[in-house]
Amino acid sequence: SCFFCSESIALVMKKKGNVEYKKFPSTNFSTSIYRNKSLFDEDMIRTGSDGFTKVVYLDDGTAVKLHKNSQVYIQGNIESKEIIKQMTVMTGIMKLDVNNKFRNELKIVTPTSVATIKGTRFWMDVNNDNGDKFYGLQGEVEITNNFSGNSLQLSPNNMVISLPDGEMNIQPINLLSLQQLETLEI
Repeated sequence: SCFFCSESIALVMKKKGNVEYKKFPSTNFSTSIYRNKSLFDEDMIRTGSDGFTKVVYLDDGTAVKLHKNSQVYIQGNIESKEIIKQMTVMTGIMKLDVNNKFRNELKIVTPTSVATIKGTRFWMDVNNDNGDKFYGLQGEVEITNNFSGNSLQLSPNNMVISLPDGEMNIQPINLLSLQQLETLEI
């Protein structure tokens, strides 16, 4: 974490509905979030029941679409003109399109799992009580359960479920579940 970082690592590209923003190290949320707003290491975004925002990392165009009831810390350190990206996801539904233009990857940390991503597209649904669900669309993602240390590879057309009791499993994507997620995009 870079406490005195003054360089932007990401931009807000879209915003709809109730979306709040908290600049690090403030404790207050603001609704003054708008298109092309710069985001810095440890800034937080929170979407309401009708909220949506799209955040894009500046170095490679990695895009994160945060849908309703999401709470995410945007994190990153700049090294040699690349951003070492990480997001801490407290809760929410999001679609990620991670560019593999550079050698670096995106790490996503949830209360239940850690996902290590490089060049892929997938959905994730983070729910503290019910664990995490990852839906593979393109590429591969390594998912590790924080409690058991077990890891699974998410691949296209599969879903990985990572539970707070340490259990993990992989299964084919349920088309109805995927269609419900895709309707959020409309």
